[in-house]
Amino acid sequence: MAGYTNASVQLKQFWSSRNGRQRALLIGGALATGVLVALFVRLIGVPDYKTLSSGLEPADAQALAAALDRQGISHTISADGRTLSVPADKLDAARMQMASDQDLHSGQMGFEIFDKSSWGETEFDERVNYQRAMEGELARSIETLGNVESARIHLVMASDSIFVDQQQGAKASVILKLRHGTLSKDESLAISRLIAGAVNRLKPEDVAIVDADSGQSLNGGMDAMEGSGGSTELSTRLISTLEPVVGAGKIRASVNIDYDRNTTDENQEKYDPAVSAVLSHEKTEDQSGGNAIPAGVPGTASNVPSAAQSKPAAVPETQHSITENAQYGVNRTVIHTVTPAGRIQRITAAILVDDEVVRSVDNGKVHYSRRKRSQKELAQIRSLAEAVVGFDAKRGDILTLENVSFDTDSDDIEDAAPSRLDQFQTAVSDSSPALRPLALLALFVLVYLLVVRPVQRHILTSGPAVTATPPRLPQESMESLPGASSEAGSARAAQLKGQALEILRQNPLQTTRTVQAWLREENS
Repeated sequence: MAGYTNASVQLKQFWSSRNGRQRALLIGGALATGVLVALFVRLIGVPDYKTLSSGLEPADAQALAAALDRQGISHTISADGRTLSVPADKLDAARMQMASDQDLHSGQMGFEIFDKSSWGETEFDERVNYQRAMEGELARSIETLGNVESARIHLVMASDSIFVDQQQGAKASVILKLRHGTLSKDESLAISRLIAGAVNRLKPEDVAIVDADSGQSLNGGMDAMEGSGGSTELSTRLISTLEPVVGAGKIRASVNIDYDRNTTDENQEKYDPAVSAVLSHEKTEDQSGGNAIPAGVPGTASNVPSAAQSKPAAVPETQHSITENAQYGVNRTVIHTVTPAGRIQRITAAILVDDEVVRSVDNGKVHYSRRKRSQKELAQIRSLAEAVVGFDAKRGDILTLENVSFDTDSDDIEDAAPSRLDQFQTAVSDSSPALRPLALLALFVLVYLLVVRPVQRHILTSGPAVTATPPRLPQESMESLPGASSEAGSARAAQLKGQALEILRQNPLQTTRTVQAWLREENS
């Protein structure tokens, strides 16, 4: 209790010893410190919000927000009312709530559209609902990709017919809103195969993918139909193959493929007279006449030898005929050729190669210089490029290779390794959630050390200076002390006493030090 009383007395003495300007600075510094602490606490307490759903209708966003309020999950809604965000640690719970909410009508509807059945539904309604469900489920699956922000899918289901030539396969159109950049060849092919695998009688080449921002096709049209033979694919393969040879960033390639978009149906029938073959062979053989067999009337007379029977009978003449019929055919060849659309007519490629960078060391200092590539090096690069694009001179392909000097900022070329600043920025961006509280704490400490603390120090040291020597009373006051004049001593003593009390009230600390100095002088 005594310590509290002493602290209170010292605080009162400190406050009474400050003038008006010092008191205002003290109050302002205290308020600034309080505001800074409150801001720091608020920033630390604000959670990291993640997007729960975007592209919602405002009514659905409000309904979902009300459902999250019932679950005690904090949330924020964007200015346009179409994007809902929740704290990162509550994202999974919010998704479960969103999945269980049956009152949402915007966005992509999946197979939950069949949760509520109607007795009056016709077969046409069921087909339409099934198509809507397929579109919604596929859009949800595609939105799980890292580079896809939102997706919208339109399906044309396959139609059956009793006539084969009237049957039509399924088709699909996909509109993607990407987070950054564009889709790679593998990503667009993966999306096409994903949709084709989920829809009956849908081929990957019948899936059209369009960028929502630029309106450009993302699966390359004819290039996608041709697979790995597309212009973009060949350019990428050229650069990836030649970069290890000429250096990273030292090659530019452009490939153009001319396709035959017409369908050709050709029939050929050829005969070879030098080669013949037997088609059929028929042989007939006839024989008439020959030896006669003795004969007579059946009975005893015919069985008894007689003189008439001992004479040989006359032998009739024999007739023999052979008939052959053979059919021969000349060798014949029938060729039926059907050439579909998309056959490559010609490939033209243009390749630019930068100068070679030569590294030299002179007196311990590294220098870089440029050098034109030799004809042997260009011939090797050209041979590799022809192998990559499938060059065919008979087809009329053209490949142009030129060694030119690329435009650079300086003559000295250094390795394109990331700088320390880039590495630091990458590390900071990767660990931003963990560094956020530390950064706020460091900001608070800097503001306190650079703003609040100097102001407080200025206030504490800007008071009246403490004199090294105790103040002395004026000479006339010394002469008027008691004993100096007997007549006016009492009145003057009262006046000096009042002045001393006033000095003591205004400067208690300095007066105390003055009295202590007097006592030390008397003791010495």
